[in-house]
Amino acid sequence: MKHRMRTVIVSCLAFFVAASACGQGLYWESTVTRKGDDEKALSKSYYMPQMFKEKGSSGNQWVIVRLDRKMFVMVNDADKEYSEMTFDELEQMMKNVGGKMSGAMAEMEKQMAGLTPEQKKMMKEMMGGKLPRMKGDAKIEVTETGEKTSVNGYACTKYVVTRGGEEFITLWTTDEIEGIGTLGEEMKEFGRRMAALNPMGDLSETEAMMNVDGFPMQTEVANVTTVVTKVEKKNIPASEFEVPAGYKKVKPQMLEHLGDDN
Repeated sequence: MKHRMRTVIVSCLAFFVAASACGQGLYWESTVTRKGDDEKALSKSYYMPQMFKEKGSSGNQWVIVRLDRKMFVMVNDADKEYSEMTFDELEQMMKNVGGKMSGAMAEMEKQMAGLTPEQKKMMKEMMGGKLPRMKGDAKIEVTETGEKTSVNGYACTKYVVTRGGEEFITLWTTDEIEGIGTLGEEMKEFGRRMAALNPMGDLSETEAMMNVDGFPMQTEVANVTTVVTKVEKKNIPASEFEVPAGYKKVKPQMLEHLGDDN
């Protein structure tokens, strides 16, 4: 669930940055491949101003982001259920989780402070990438490498996002899709809200993503590679961004996985 949320957040940020200047909507299809798995899953995404919808690789689950309502919705077609949380509720939930973790993090940072860079690196490798990020490792940078390639017929430029000097997101973006422009203020608000979903994160990651220009044709994050195979501009009816009639509202699974005191 944690990795799923991470991928959704990065996907939303990347595509909102690209699509925000379009006066009409965008529809695109992507293939999603996990490292070590040759099977490719199909993802479908829909965008209209202040609205975004993605059907992920699981096949039965939709993510709907309504900026106009400041709402994040998860839809499960298999069980005909849905859950929703406002951005404020998401932020408060993650603040609660972050508060619980702060004591443990303070102690870990104290222990890590006496280690050499080589020892820190060895510990991270031993933890299999599960070691929380330390304050000193939080610097995030975006680099346009100048490297070029073609992704499904579109000329693309490579961007690399690093945290603490370590690469964790790679994007290939194109400026060949008509109507793609700069990020609007409403999308900046969305990015800041989504940054709150990571109790160990800060706004630097969101701000870094805003420095990536163009439409992301290929994105690599958390051992997941997403490649856009089809993209087209078109008006999408508002009904696409609503929960289907007859679906039952349930408690968000995020509360179960991330903690809830209610």
